[in-house]
Amino acid sequence: MAQSMTESPMKGMLTGPVTILNWSFVRNDQPRSETCYQIALTIKDEVKDLERASITVNQIDEAALREGFPLRNSEQASYLEWAAHSFKITYCSVEDTT
Repeated sequence: MAQSMTESPMKGMLTGPVTILNWSFVRNDQPRSETCYQIALTIKDEVKDLERASITVNQIDEAALREGFPLRNSEQASYLEWAAHSFKITYCSVEDTT
């Protein structure tokens, strides 16, 4: 709706899945990575909705990416892998022009 009221481009701003995960009380009956993937799929739907509403500039912030970083070196690579994958899920279906 906002885009229809102006000729200037509108910018959509969303919080990323890892930030939402790290700033939430997370269920403990499944891995954090699975919860993050579920959050990412929801954000992906929101990004598509923004794109359908002619919002062609979207910013997905991961302000708390390092907040959940494991202290153990052996767990850090895995965390970064699923965190990056979660982020990629959020924008994987948008057009190249978005």
